[in-house]
Amino acid sequence: MKKLTLIVFFATLTCFCLSYATAKIAGLRGEKDLALSLLERYNLAANPGVPVDLHRNFDQEGPIEEIEINTISTDIVAEPVESGPVETWLEGTFRPEDGDPDHALLSKYDHGKLTLKVEDKAHEGGFIQMNFRNLGGKLHIGIPLSTKKLTIKTVSGDISARGSALDWTLHSVSGNQNLQPLNSAPALSSHAVSGDVHIHFFQAPNVTLGFRSISGDFQAPSGWGTTETTGHISHFKAGTGNGQIEVKTVSGNLSLTHE
Repeated sequence: MKKLTLIVFFATLTCFCLSYATAKIAGLRGEKDLALSLLERYNLAANPGVPVDLHRNFDQEGPIEEIEINTISTDIVAEPVESGPVETWLEGTFRPEDGDPDHALLSKYDHGKLTLKVEDKAHEGGFIQMNFRNLGGKLHIGIPLSTKKLTIKTVSGDISARGSALDWTLHSVSGNQNLQPLNSAPALSSHAVSGDVHIHFFQAPNVTLGFRSISGDFQAPSGWGTTETTGHISHFKAGTGNGQIEVKTVSGNLSLTHE
């Protein structure tokens, strides 16, 4: 038993070294195929995803006033709908816990809040946790105009959201955020690490905005609003300044536009 354990250990160590060397060669040669390391290949073979094309409507007994969406690598596209249930369409390759494509999108409803979670993380388990590559796809969701609060959390997925919610909260690491509030004075909080944040207004905004970043740039069209920058902090005000927007990044940029 002890001998078998040693064999497995050294075999794993050899794979790791080969994986590192393969990635280094890929970096030098710029060849994408080599960038897929041996451990990643094993991970994909050991934990294959399942194709998903899932349409689901959420029509709860009570009104849905708040929606929260959680993903790892899945892109989110949120669009407004006049009324009716919350409509979703999930497409891509995912890893549901039990392998059932219908369980790639989990949901929970509690006192007016609908929480959605996409199962796009590799399974854990085995001799080594080899979750180096997450699969995913795209989640389309129709947000009723009556929704008051929208929260989206992702790691590497891109966020594209348009809606009339008065309260927005968005978190991403490397994913970009493209936000289009339909009202001119939203309460919006956005956090990103390296992802860029773009906010587009369909009418002249009435907002007070604070942007904090280590190395990210802030850009707003000239001729509307006033901007003051001190160190890593930029303050922007347009119109009445009623809406409160806070954006924090490490290296991600922030840009504002309006029609």
